[in-house]
Amino acid sequence: MEKPEINDLITIEDGKKYLVVDSFTFKNKKYLYLISDDGDSNTLIVRYVDNYIEKLDSKEEYDDVLKELINRNKDEIDKLMEGVNEN
Repeated sequence: MEKPEINDLITIEDGKKYLVVDSFTFKNKKYLYLISDDGDSNTLIVRYVDNYIEKLDSKEEYDDVLKELINRNKDEIDKLMEGVNEN
């Protein structure tokens, strides 16, 4: 599989389809942030290695990558939170 780009729809092992929401490199590894296409809002963070999608190795890796994802999108998250706080 060629490296998926943002907005690509991909199918993973379980047969579910996911939309690529973000793609980034962290500690010399490539990661994809995915959201399910079936409307249930499930999300995944996976590693992309040599044209394959891999699950993360540990909760520690997940936590580290999630922190990086949040930092990368801090401005957008702040805007969303402002809208919530106004209501």
